[in-house]
Amino acid sequence: MATQNSIDTNKPIEVSKGGSGASSLTDHGLLLGSGTGAITALAEAADGQIPIGSTGNDCVLATITAGANIGITNAAGSITADVNGTTDHAIQIGNAAGSLTSLGVATDGQLLIGSTAADMVPASLTSTSGTISYTAGAGTLDLSAGDALLTPSGFESWGGAGNYYDDTTIGQFTVLRPGTGYIKGVPISWAGSQTETGLTTGNTYFIYIDSAGTIGKATTYNKALVGDNIVLFEVLRDSTAVTNVQITVKENHPFQFPWCSSVWAHDTIGTVISGITGGANITLNGTQKIEISGADELEDHGLETDIPDSGGTAEVFEQYFTLGSGKWARDAQSDTFDGTYNNGGVATALGANKFSVNRLYVSKDDITSPTPRYFSVMGDAQYNNLVAAQTAIADGSIPTATAELAKLEMAQLGYIIFEQSSVSIVQVIISKETARTSFSGATATTASLVLTDTTNFDGILSGADTTSQSAFETIDDWGKTASRSFLTDSGTAIPALEQITISGAGTILTAGSGSTVTISGGGVTWTEVTGTSQAMAINTGYIANNAALVTATLPATAAVGSTIRIIGLGAGGFKIAQNASQYIRWDESTVTTTGVGGSIDSTDDHDAIELICTVVDDGWGILSSKGNLSIT
Repeated sequence: MATQNSIDTNKPIEVSKGGSGASSLTDHGLLLGSGTGAITALAEAADGQIPIGSTGNDCVLATITAGANIGITNAAGSITADVNGTTDHAIQIGNAAGSLTSLGVATDGQLLIGSTAADMVPASLTSTSGTISYTAGAGTLDLSAGDALLTPSGFESWGGAGNYYDDTTIGQFTVLRPGTGYIKGVPISWAGSQTETGLTTGNTYFIYIDSAGTIGKATTYNKALVGDNIVLFEVLRDSTAVTNVQITVKENHPFQFPWCSSVWAHDTIGTVISGITGGANITLNGTQKIEISGADELEDHGLETDIPDSGGTAEVFEQYFTLGSGKWARDAQSDTFDGTYNNGGVATALGANKFSVNRLYVSKDDITSPTPRYFSVMGDAQYNNLVAAQTAIADGSIPTATAELAKLEMAQLGYIIFEQSSVSIVQVIISKETARTSFSGATATTASLVLTDTTNFDGILSGADTTSQSAFETIDDWGKTASRSFLTDSGTAIPALEQITISGAGTILTAGSGSTVTISGGGVTWTEVTGTSQAMAINTGYIANNAALVTATLPATAAVGSTIRIIGLGAGGFKIAQNASQYIRWDESTVTTTGVGGSIDSTDDHDAIELICTVVDDGWGILSSKGNLSIT
């Protein structure tokens, strides 16, 4: 029979027998093992205390110690740790040797950007050359491609067949054919037979297709127009009286040409003749017409128009002038010029023997026909001779294409001068707007290298003057023999050098060196004096015509030989007064009192006297007289 062990309930059960080895444990205390020894208990933990280990020793109850920027709040059954001492809404930056530091509070859209061996900084993103644009918001940052990276906008192709447009109804425009293009990289297509109305007098419209494939119009060229639409045509509705005229040219810039570059070129360069071949030169065709000599190309920032050689055929010009309101009206659509000029807003025929000037332009074609449109701007004056017309061109006073007419984007070709007496164009002046600089020759920088055409050299110059330098030297040598001489013109023969011969009483010819010729003497200019005083001038006669006395004072300065005359007509007669130091001598013994106190007076209203200066400025002698004069 097994032996039954008894347990002493008054003793703690040993650990080896599964007990605690302790007779009591601390209330609320944590129990700690002690190997085979009795279990021990920590003291009751205060608010926020936790057991913290200690190598080789019992855990201890302790609170967490607050550190830099860290605050500890102890409560019954809880510990709250929080960061303190920082800027509200700021990002904290670590510091190995100290507390956290707060960055500045970031504004909308700012990001943290690193800086080697330094704290990061809140900063906004930037973009060079406008390649990317940023839109910052509260907690947001939107990025989009800038102008330099925008996807293409512009025309691609036409569809269908037949006419591209219809502008025959004044005030409206219809795109007849469908087509395709791009608006900022998005393919766009449009249907044909779309009409835009409301084209008003005196405006040029840009006809476009929007992102919905719908026709629209605008009068202003800018980024929004070109970047957000596919522009197809430019349409002018002018201010021609009775029935306005509508003129259409193409404006369908290809999408391959960056639209932002196109806007820049439009604003800074405009439309120019490329100058590739040196063509597009205006030249006379008959007596009243103009043709184009040599082919070239018109460049409209990516949109090209061929300018063909006319092949001997006169070109038709849209001949325009401005009304008094400043709006443009067409006088004629013709290949013939008749000398009409703009007389205060009215197209007027030239007067007899007058000259006029027109400025000529070339614009783009209208797609339907590959031939460019030609324009003429009427001058606003008539000139008495060819030189006056040439001077007006040289000083830039000839009207230019402006406002709605200029929006058709044209390049200047030059000028024509029309003579009314011969009913013909007497001069064609090429003055082109080109994109290319041309040179006479690689080394032709001195007169000795510039060749001359000696075909008609049979006067001062000769066939030996084969360069400009030689011609200048011949003219210079001829000029040396021309001193004190003048050219005479027989009407048909070459002008000859002759001396001037002056005939007539009292005339003198004095020939100086070089180009100086002094002519003195001659007749007297007469002036009627109806007042009571007159400052006299040399070589002048006076008629004293007043009921009261007319006082005429000698000129303060006079050269020897200068003359003065005076004759009475009015009842008051005349008195010749003197300036300081002046006197008038009658004969050896009779002379006026020197200075302002001396004078000669008439005693009859028809007395007369002629004086001549004998001493510079001061002394005068009586050359002749009539009547009984009084000398003081």
